[in-house]
Amino acid sequence: MGLTIKEATVVSQAAIVGGALSGATFALFRKHPAGPPGAPLLDYGTALLLLPVLLLGTSVGRRPAASRCSQGGRTCEYVHRLVFDTLFA
Repeated sequence: MGLTIKEATVVSQAAIVGGALSGATFALFRKHPAGPPGAPLLDYGTALLLLPVLLLGTSVGRRPAASRCSQGGRTCEYVHRLVFDTLFA
């Protein structure tokens, strides 16, 4: 297509956001086929339960120290210990 890396990044991010928004909008108005009548397709309780973990993973993953995880650094061990001690304590 002849795009530079910066231009291609912008186009791909716009496509991802557009797809996510259209999928969420489509699912927002659908009803659950096996649930009680009128029940939404999305389980909002589960979504709210997973949101803090998602935000924590995004925060940890964007830090430069966390990128050393794949290079054998101790950061990966600390993150795993933090997550597993929090979830299974």
